[in-house]
This record gives sequence, structure tokens and C-alpha cells, in this order.
Amino acid sequence: MRHKKVEKRIVEQDEVYNNRLVAKFINRLMRDGKKTVAQSLLYKAFDLIEQKKEDPLALFEGAIQNVGPKQEVKARRVGGASY
Repeated sequence: MRHKKVEKRIVEQDEVYNNRLVAKFINRLMRDGKKTVAQSLLYKAFDLIEQKKEDPLALFEGAIQNVGPKQEVKARRVGGASY
């Protein structure tokens, strides 16, 4: 008997900045289930950005866009190998 499909859980917004992207980044930054440590690291970094009179959320979203791929890469099959 096959298992039923698991529905994807939507990540809830962050408590401080009310942003899903920040909450997702905190979850990826977290190690060994220590979410408060990951939150404090990110919030301290955002505080340092605020001291330099910049918007930390806009800077963070721009950095995430710069890291992401610009083009989609598709696999090509040549002979028996995929490139």
C-alpha cells in the first residue's frame, strides 16, 4: 500500500520583520535545532546594517537575488552521458 502524499508546509513569517524569506533563511541557518541561536545571529547582523543607516531587509533581499541563478540550465544527453 502506498503512502499518501505529504502536503508542503508553508513557512510562517518571521516575528520581527514579518517576512517569509527571513524565516526561511533562519531555518537554513539553524544547526541542531537551535533556532534562537540562528535568530540572534541574523538579527545582530541586521542591527549592524541598521547602524550604517541602510535598510537591512532590502539589502538582504537584494543579496538573495544576487546569489540565485540568472538562467535555467537544462541537462543535455550526448551518447550515454548527461551534461
